[in-house]
Amino acid sequence: MLTSCLKSETVKLLDKIKPTKWNELKTDAINFDENLLWFDKDLWPNELNALEKHEAVHNFIMVYLLKDPDLLDKLARVVSNS
Repeated sequence: MLTSCLKSETVKLLDKIKPTKWNELKTDAINFDENLLWFDKDLWPNELNALEKHEAVHNFIMVYLLKDPDLLDKLARVVSNS
């Protein structure tokens, strides 16, 4: 599980994160002047355009947990080792 890679206080914070439904572009909420890793199962064409404009396409990581339920655990290991 992901909890084996994280501090207990981090796990408590993660439990507070709830899914969101967006009516606007998610990129509208991104500060492209800061470091960014964006995990999502969906990327709209206009969001891709915004990522391209800010040269941040490489910061988007497609995550579809129904297809690979352990993906977040794998990504957490990669991020914590970098």
